[in-house]
Parts: sequence; C-alpha cells; structure tokens
Amino acid sequence: MQNAAARGAGWAIILGMGARILSLVGSIVITYFINPDVMGEVGVAVIVVETVTAFTTFGQGHYMLSRPHEGPATMWHITVSHVGLGVLTLAATVLLQGPLATWMNSPTLGKYLPWMALAALLDRVAFVPERLLSRALRFRRVAVTRSAAELMYGVSSLTLAALGMGGMAVVLGNVARSSLRFLSYVSSSPRTEWLVPYRLSMAKYREIFAFGVPLALGGWVGMAAAKWDNLIIARLYGPELMGQYNVAYNLADVPADQIGEQAGEILLPSLARLQPKDRPQLAIFSMGMLAFIIFPVSVGLGMVATTAAHTLLRSNWGAVGPMLAVLSVLSIARPMAWQMGAYLQASGRTHVLLVLSIAKLALLVLLMFTLGRLGPLWACVAVGLAFIAHALALQTVVAIWEHVSFRALLGRCVRPLLACIPLGLAVLGAREALRAAGLDVRGVGLTVEVIAGVVGYVVGAWVFARHQTKEFLTLVREARKKRDA
Repeated sequence: MQNAAARGAGWAIILGMGARILSLVGSIVITYFINPDVMGEVGVAVIVVETVTAFTTFGQGHYMLSRPHEGPATMWHITVSHVGLGVLTLAATVLLQGPLATWMNSPTLGKYLPWMALAALLDRVAFVPERLLSRALRFRRVAVTRSAAELMYGVSSLTLAALGMGGMAVVLGNVARSSLRFLSYVSSSPRTEWLVPYRLSMAKYREIFAFGVPLALGGWVGMAAAKWDNLIIARLYGPELMGQYNVAYNLADVPADQIGEQAGEILLPSLARLQPKDRPQLAIFSMGMLAFIIFPVSVGLGMVATTAAHTLLRSNWGAVGPMLAVLSVLSIARPMAWQMGAYLQASGRTHVLLVLSIAKLALLVLLMFTLGRLGPLWACVAVGLAFIAHALALQTVVAIWEHVSFRALLGRCVRPLLACIPLGLAVLGAREALRAAGLDVRGVGLTVEVIAGVVGYVVGAWVFARHQTKEFLTLVREARKKRDA
C-alpha cells in the first residue's frame, strides 16, 4: 500500500507540474486570439459557476476518503445529494443569469453561463467515481486523467480560438475537459459501488454532513479569497479590466504556486514528525530558505513585468504589465502564509487557520470596495495588502501561541528582501542602457533585464544575506552528494 501511495504521489507531482506549465503557456497564447473584454465575460461565468459548485459540496469527498470501508449504500447517498444539489443550484443560477449579469457588470454572461453549468454538472456526476478511485489507491489513473483533461482543454480552447470562436472557445474547452474527466472516471469505477439505488436515510446524511461541513468551511473561504477579487474587478471596472487582471494575477501567482505551495506541502509532514520543542528551529530555518529563494523570483517578476507583458502579449493587453508589477507582491506573502499555516496544522490549531482565513476574505472585500475604487492599480494594491496582512497575522499567532520568535521569523525575511535592492537597480539600469542605445528588439530587452536581475541578486545576496547564501549552497552540495551516492 505504501509503495502504491508513493508511486501515485510521484505521478501526481510530475503530471501536475506538467499540467500547470501547459496551463500557463496556454493562458498566454490564447490572448493572441481573444480580446480582454471577452476573456473577462467568460471569466465571470467561470467564477459564478465555481462559486455555486464549491458552496454546495459540503465535504462529501473528505468523508469518502476518510471512511474507506463505507459501502455502496453510503456512496449512493452521496451521489444523490451531490448531483441533486448540483442540478438544483446550477439550474437556479442559469435562470438568474439576467440579474447576475447586471450586478456583475457583464452583459453577455448569459451566452456562456449555461455551457459552464453543463461542464460543472458533468464534474458533479464524476465526483464520486473519482473519489472512489483515489480511495482504492488508483492514483495513477486519477493523475493521468487530470493531466489529459488539462491537455484536452488547452488544445481544444486554443484550436477553437484560432478558428475565431472567441469566448466560446474557452467555454467549449471547459466542456471538453469535463467530458473527458466524466468518461474516464465513470468508466473506470464500477457502477455497482456508487450507482445502485438504496433507501435514503436522514441519519446517514446527518452523519455525512456533520463530518464534512466543518472541513468544507476552509475550502469555501479559500475559494472565495482566490476568486471573488475577479468578480469585484468586473463589478467596479467591467469585464475588459477583469480579463487583464486575471492574466496578471495568474502570472504573479507562478512563483507562489510552483515554489511556495510545494514547500508548504513538504514542511507539514516534516513538522508533524518533530517534537513540539524542535519545531520552532525548523520553522525559522525553512522561512529563511523560502524567503531566500522566492523573494528574488517575485521581486524580479515585478521589476520585469512591463517588459514581459510588452514582449509576450498583444498591445491591447497593455494593462497586464502594471498590474503584474503590483500583484507580484502576492508571491512574497502567500508562501509565508503557507509556511505558518503548515506549522499551525502540525500543532492541531486548524480552527485558528479558519478564523484568519475568514478575516482575510473580509479584509480583501473591504479593501477592494474602498481602496480599490481609486483605480485598477489600487485594487491590485488592496489584494496585496490583504495577503500581506494575512501572512503577518499568521506569523504573529505562531510567535505568541507556539513560542516561536517573531523577531527571528521576520529577521530571516528582511535580509533576502534587502538583497533584492541590487536586483531592482540592475534591472532598471539595464532597461535605461538599452533605451539609451536605441535597442528595441522584441525579446532582447526581457532577456537582458532577467540576466541583469540574476547578477544583481547574486551580488545583493552576498552583501546582505551572506549567512543564508552559505546555508543555501550547503544544502545544494548535500543534495548533490545524496544524488551521486
């Protein structure tokens, strides 16, 4: 069983990373075929349906995975409730598309919403068989299906967009992705395990929801914090700005997603194996290493943002560059929050995580409807402030309740941040030098700025964060020795 889990985890990590890279590349390429306003309209439809789906899940998946011995009768209960709630709420959403379009400042929402509802319904039906495959440790099948579905979405949406189908290309790409998942999961999981009717019991439903709803609360809040900022942008500034904001946010989130999230997933089991008295030292060390690695990537991304947008995107996506420069702060704050969140999980303080997540969502909405009204870039500032406040709050809680030195935590982050000053100066200097030389060849500017930033951080790290630089080089050498052994 352990070998199956390890192999499955390996497949999930490798294929998951490949899917993320394909998704990122696809999100850039598709901007050459679809205008920002159309992407914004589609984005509103996607988030509305995702919100409805997330808030009507109630943690049934957690119940299934944690109760491996529950039989077909329980699976039938979950199938009926999950699919039934999906049909009712998605149908109501489609019927309310008129008022939703008005409130969301998205006049063509009705063109895309029914198709997105169809894709969501296919996913609802595939939900139980997918969890049954995971429960049976068939992780390879799940990982392959997920990656194949993402590839299906990328190929179909880009092909249809190139054929001139506009926003429908993205919507039909979602339908194609959900259809592939539906066919794969339903055909792979025996229907006798989940699709045979049994007499429904309210007592069983109380048991399922009593277990699942508390666990689902965190997912609901996390989903809202990650998606509702897009809806607020659409509400305040229209779908065109939302389309550009969404691209900028996705690009700004790359360092946090590719580095920070994996670091948090590694730290949690490591902390859980340690005695409580030994955890603070690991938390402080890992925070410093994460800051040393991710700060230059995030700050560097912000510094080259306008050049990157000019190089990679069409001119009608010009707002992406400035918004990306501001939103890159997310990649600094979010990994810090994941690290401290992993610490609190290892200490069993999950209720604190939930409370702080709710506070972050409330602050995000408040700042976007106040500070965000000053302009689109101020809305991006509002998002960054909410995530920074959340990360600092987590650090404060860990420092007070877990007796981890706040000064040590913050101190391990300050030096890598100071090391980014030469990075920024090097990028600005390279940009000015190219401008003075009159060199404006597409791609050259971005390449030169990235190289200058790398050199600048190497110098800055040795000057301002020499101790962490030596620690990092030691880790690299040890990793090489283990690989060669």
